[in-house]
Amino acid sequence: MSQATSANSVVKTFVASGIVHAGHIVELDAGGTVSENNGANTGIGVYLGDADCAANDHIEVCILGPCKVWADGAGAIVPGAYVASDGNGHAVVEANAGDRVLGVALEALAAGTAYIEILVCHHTI
Repeated sequence: MSQATSANSVVKTFVASGIVHAGHIVELDAGGTVSENNGANTGIGVYLGDADCAANDHIEVCILGPCKVWADGAGAIVPGAYVASDGNGHAVVEANAGDRVLGVALEALAAGTAYIEILVCHHTI
């Protein structure tokens, strides 16, 4: 289950424009709704649900601070690594200069997929 891991995490409620999977990274759509991120380095936060949501559901999104995110360790994630979204809304290592990242990994994931804790803190490498 994805969750904010601190009382200091900033969480905002958005309307989903389509299905968003629990723990996945979301992006802001032109109409102010959110959708699952497509890997274009446009993620704004992490959907904090314990189940997938449907279009028009109101969902909580961690937009700043620590939270759990569904990650893909195809490229090993180590604590301190910059993370962004892949084409499936999963957190993955991002290390290209000039790219916008969602945050920093606080936990490791050597391989496979699993929840890890990250610090959502948008910036450019």
